[in-house]
Amino acid sequence: MMTRERETGVTMKQSDELNGLDRMLSVEQAADVLGISVWTVRKWICDGKIKSAKLGSRRMVPMSALKKFINEAIAD
Repeated sequence: MMTRERETGVTMKQSDELNGLDRMLSVEQAADVLGISVWTVRKWICDGKIKSAKLGSRRMVPMSALKKFINEAIAD
């Protein structure tokens, strides 16, 4: 039987550290979560309404930023 480390190449310590990280969503995934178009998400990112990060050539939205945006929209 293989250990998890052998299967994934990730040690238990690394796994624990990764669990504390914020999940990153693609712009497409963020649009799906919000039920809106990709173009609207991109516009809101440009307008500063949703925080994002560029990872390589991809624009990614942290799940925490999406939750914050939703909570602020509900509070208004």
